[in-house]
Amino acid sequence: MATMSVSSFYPPTYFPTSFFYLAVTTATSTTPTALTPYNAPSYFPSSYFYGNGISSTPTPTPIANVGDLPGRDQEAYTVLMTLIQGLGCFEEVILGSAIQRDQVGAGCYPLAVVTPRGWEESDDYDPTLIVRRVNFGITIVVQSRDGETRFEQLDRLASSILGVVDFVGLGSLSIPPLTRIRAGRFEFLSHYPEQSIELEGEFCTLIDPLNFVPVTN
Repeated sequence: MATMSVSSFYPPTYFPTSFFYLAVTTATSTTPTALTPYNAPSYFPSSYFYGNGISSTPTPTPIANVGDLPGRDQEAYTVLMTLIQGLGCFEEVILGSAIQRDQVGAGCYPLAVVTPRGWEESDDYDPTLIVRRVNFGITIVVQSRDGETRFEQLDRLASSILGVVDFVGLGSLSIPPLTRIRAGRFEFLSHYPEQSIELEGEFCTLIDPLNFVPVTN
């Protein structure tokens, strides 16, 4: 790989002196008698004045074990699961897909399944921070041979989840006002007499890309 030395990019002399020092005048003369710091060169990051040169002897970055790599959503999902379990009204709360309900016990109703959907990142608001928007689903499954009873259970359980999830911080990086359950959809499952409701939610976290680095050995 080609190498290059650190070279001047925008030296401080690129700017006029008045940009860094504000002229001060006396009451009797318009001639500047003193110079007061205005925008010191330290106002800019060093990379603005000097290019990010590549060392001729680059130091290789140690490769971390996969198990040591930090996850961006792990903390948030852990808190989300804890909130739902803390309601005390679900026999089982699992992370995965709604089709995994067959893996739980036959009598584990009501059941809640938290499903990660997807995410997107943007730095449109602040170039130094990344806003990560994460979508998730929560499937609530109940069982009853009476249709009215099934609906009442799903409505009550969905309202309970909204009560503990909406506007709550999901970890240290989360933005509480942006945590919301935004939609719900009732569904009849093929496993009669089960019925479910699919809740769709999202949360947002702020990430500093310069400080969010893998843990290396």
